[in-house]
Amino acid sequence: MSGSMCCNHTSGYIGPVFPPTARPEKIRRMAAAYRARLEKLRAKVADLGEEIARLEEWIAFAEAQATRLEGKMTTLRTHGQADTVSTDMHLAPDVRARKNLKISRAKRGNDPFLAALAKRSWTLRQYAQHLGVPVSTMGSWRHKPPHGRPIPRAIAERIERELEFRATAANWPNGISQ
Repeated sequence: MSGSMCCNHTSGYIGPVFPPTARPEKIRRMAAAYRARLEKLRAKVADLGEEIARLEEWIAFAEAQATRLEGKMTTLRTHGQADTVSTDMHLAPDVRARKNLKISRAKRGNDPFLAALAKRSWTLRQYAQHLGVPVSTMGSWRHKPPHGRPIPRAIAERIERELEFRATAANWPNGISQ
């Protein structure tokens, strides 16, 4: 790059200063060179961003593994014997979710609603949170009369759309309210 360098004291920018006789072609070439360099720098930044994301995933994995292994070291003394503490706290969230889903599948028995949830990899608790209702409320819609309560029609229709579990009185033992 030719041209003298100058510092603009108000912005702190240092860049080329062109004499009034500078040719527009030369200025265009220099601008194109800056644009090309800018694109290369942006590509490098994007690559570094992906690398940072990969490293953060590895850090999270290593932390989860370290926590899991440390959890195996925790013991309780029971009748003079050391037993490993049974806890899910050391499990990564996705592993804990899969474990809960397996437990849910084992508990569902012949319940068609729980089968519809499991078909889409939901537990009752997860789906209640998805709907924004307490788990106890969702359970009360499934209880046999007189211990349960009717499900609101809007929620029954939403469940029908999301789970393909028909919004009929036969599927909801306490009926459907308006």
